[in-house]
Amino acid sequence: MPLIGMQRVVKAIDQEVLTVNNKVKAIYLQGLNDIKHNTPVDTGTARAGWALTIGTPSSSKQGNAKKLPQFVLDKKIFYTNNYEYINVLEYGGYKGVGDKTAIGDGGKIFSDQVAPSGWVRIAVQKMTNKIKKL
Repeated sequence: MPLIGMQRVVKAIDQEVLTVNNKVKAIYLQGLNDIKHNTPVDTGTARAGWALTIGTPSSSKQGNAKKLPQFVLDKKIFYTNNYEYINVLEYGGYKGVGDKTAIGDGGKIFSDQVAPSGWVRIAVQKMTNKIKKL
């Protein structure tokens, strides 16, 4: 004998899953945008090198403009940058050498003048905090 109202319960659960999915997706989009936007720019290759992949991290230095899937809750999503100096930009110590080096500083420390130290870690922590509040 079927439970009375079970269909409404299933529908409500499905709707709640979609609502949470959309909120998580919005958090991801904002966080990934912050990471890319706050990437220090000297020659532009680091900012252009961010790649969004589903399932496994990218092994390419080529960035992409792939979009998040419609449903993100059951996916492993990776946002990677495989340029050799991305860790130096993240953790500090990069000396600008390109013609677009900030303020033409002739090779002074670059990353601390353009983006907050650890801009990726900051964005990931913000994303984590927002998701925990859902």
